[in-house]
Amino acid sequence: MSKVALSPANPANVPAMKALLEAHHLPAVELEDWLEHFVVAERDGRLIGCGGLELYAKDLAGLVRSMAVDGDLHGTGVGSSILEWVEDHARELGVRHLLLFTMEAGPFYERHGYDLVAYDAFPPSARGSFQYRWVEEHGKEWGVVAMAKDV
Repeated sequence: MSKVALSPANPANVPAMKALLEAHHLPAVELEDWLEHFVVAERDGRLIGCGGLELYAKDLAGLVRSMAVDGDLHGTGVGSSILEWVEDHARELGVRHLLLFTMEAGPFYERHGYDLVAYDAFPPSARGSFQYRWVEEHGKEWGVVAMAKDV
C-alpha cells in the first residue's frame, strides 16, 4: 500500500471532492467558497479523503466541514490526519473555537477532543451559513448533533 499524501485543495480537486462528499451523503454546497481552507488526501494519484474549514474570524471560530474518507479506509488514520491538518490550519489563522455538525461520526470526533454542544453554541457569524441554517431546520429529524473544541 502506497503512502497517503496530504496537500491543500485546489480547483482541480473539486469534482472528486464533490463525488466523495455525495457518496457520504454530505453537502458540497459552498465548497468552492472555502476551498483555500481545505485539504485533500491522495494515494496513487486518487483522491481518497478531504476536509476543511469555514472561517468566522470575527468570532475567532471555524466550522469543520466536509470531512470524508473512502469507506474502505475508515479506521486507517486518514481521517485523523485530515482533521489534524484542519485544526493546525485553524490555529494558524487565529481560530480559537472549532465547531462541527455530524450524524454518524460523533465517536471519531470525541476521540479527538470534541464535545457535544447545543446548536446555539455557534457564534452569530456562523449562524448565517448554509450548513447552520439547514441543520437548524432539519437537523433534529436527521439526528444531526453539534460538537465543539477549543484549539
